[in-house]
Amino acid sequence: MKETVNELLEEQVLRTPDNIAIIDENYKITYKQLNEKINNFANYLIKKGVRKNDKICLIMNHSIDMIVSLFAIIKSGATYIPIEPSFPIKRINFIINEAKPKFIITEKKYINTFDENYKYIFYKENEYNCESILNIYSTNDNKTPLYILYTSGTTGIPKGVVVTHKNVYNYINAFKEYFNITEKDVMLQSSVCTFDIFVEEVFPILMTGGSLVIANSKQIGNSVELFELIKKHNITITSTFPYFLNDIDKLIKDSAELPKSWRIAISGGDTLRKEYIKKISDKLRIFNTYGPTETTVCASYYEYKKDYSISESIPIGKPIKNVKMYILDENLKEVKDGEIGEICIAGKGVSDGYLNQEEKTNTIKEIIEAVKYCSRVKR
Repeated sequence: MKETVNELLEEQVLRTPDNIAIIDENYKITYKQLNEKINNFANYLIKKGVRKNDKICLIMNHSIDMIVSLFAIIKSGATYIPIEPSFPIKRINFIINEAKPKFIITEKKYINTFDENYKYIFYKENEYNCESILNIYSTNDNKTPLYILYTSGTTGIPKGVVVTHKNVYNYINAFKEYFNITEKDVMLQSSVCTFDIFVEEVFPILMTGGSLVIANSKQIGNSVELFELIKKHNITITSTFPYFLNDIDKLIKDSAELPKSWRIAISGGDTLRKEYIKKISDKLRIFNTYGPTETTVCASYYEYKKDYSISESIPIGKPIKNVKMYILDENLKEVKDGEIGEICIAGKGVSDGYLNQEEKTNTIKEIIEAVKYCSRVKR
């Protein structure tokens, strides 16, 4: 077994071919249909010259077509670079020019947004019907880059974080095991594609046999509309920023107004506070998560209980499966209990570093080497 994401999906298709895989505002699709569409487009990409380790920018509205395109890129052996169409033009072109993709997969309405020096592929399902729908012999292995996610650039110029199949494969399995998700679960997809949350929303549920419900561009960022979507589609799991949970807590009078289907609310990307979840925590299992992009989505989880002994800010919890967390001083030595230091994360989630930034990547590798000699893990 190569421990690749495309391998996981193909195995899931065999287990649950007739389960509903994805629902968007226009239609729904089974696992078998999804895999056939992915194979169809992936074969087309390969005929166009896409090969292992090629980089492809993906700039599409959130939809089934977008997910098909994403997995077709993966199956072709290439690395996808997600970009939101709503991003400022300057940021879009910065990412494109920095990444230098072989192709840009997009929609015709966005063509005037980009630099004209690149090759474009416009996703249109009917153009690929002549291609094979059979699974492709994959050249991927667990070291193959799966995606490159650009940081927000708040501390300087945005950096492209290179995340491998191994990184995401481990995260999928850790997430499935920790949250005990099954094929009966329904996950909401409401994050922009350039945040780690998107990876958490899309990959684990589709490797389990459950359903993914995609919010449209008007619903994304609108808590009221997302709440209605949760009720309409019997969503069981959400992964959002803490502000969404705060909005829902303010929206309802008490927890009885929450949909019966909704069982897990995962918060990440910013500080979760007790005041945000006063009412909804009576019914929902609420989890706070922590982890930078460089460590693949999340490195730790914490399930909130109504414990009034904890501080106003909810703790970040314990490391997930195959991840370790250390508290180190400026010399990369472990601090003693009660002393202040910096969090250092090691394990299978640590990415391959940064695109086109060898010096920063080498710094990460030096730190990883240093923590091999740490004697204990701070939990």
